[in-house]
Amino acid sequence: MATRLVRLTAITEAGNRGPWTGAAELNLVAETGTPQPPPPAPAPAALTRTGWTVAASDQETTREDGSAANVLDGSLTMIWHSQYSPTLVPLPHSIILDMRATNEVSGFTYAPRSGTSRNGTIGQYAIAVSSGGTTWSAPLASGTWADTSQAKAVTFPAVQARYIRLIATTEAGNRGQWTSMAELNVIGRSLSAPPPAPTPRGRREPGVRRSVSRWFPRWRPFCPATNC
Repeated sequence: MATRLVRLTAITEAGNRGPWTGAAELNLVAETGTPQPPPPAPAPAALTRTGWTVAASDQETTREDGSAANVLDGSLTMIWHSQYSPTLVPLPHSIILDMRATNEVSGFTYAPRSGTSRNGTIGQYAIAVSSGGTTWSAPLASGTWADTSQAKAVTFPAVQARYIRLIATTEAGNRGQWTSMAELNVIGRSLSAPPPAPTPRGRREPGVRRSVSRWFPRWRPFCPATNC
């Protein structure tokens, strides 16, 4: 049985020599093979987004910097905005996160744009995942978010995936055919580190020696000054 306190009560003295009790040591013996409960697993948290990339169905870059990359910059003032100039791209809009490694995914958070404008706040949504970026799962979560500036969160049974796609099908306040967001985060557990970003061409890797020709001029045959 499971317990914390153990009490031993002496009722008689073994040799009937007197009203005494004595003891040198006390030990407790547990049942052999009693299983111990495993320690609780750490609660899933937002995954580190280092090295992640993002792509969107469309983005506004003519009238403002509404590029999709803004959802990974850590700033609530820079946003992704669906394209409205020179032509309007209507709903639905989608955005895809590439974690560049397979992770265990169990949730998603979306931060709407900050400030006084709520244009583009997502209303109805659906979330799907993919291992290769071409074939997508059925929606792991879907629903309708409120027309507020507070961060939105959704959880679902854990799955392993590399790509996560969020589809916005309506604008929360029915203000127009727009979608906007400040930040996206994924809740889960990392299963492996993403591969390092490729080294730009012409950049020297740390620890690699420069060419010997930098330090020693090209060899030329000796010749008298009058013939060179």
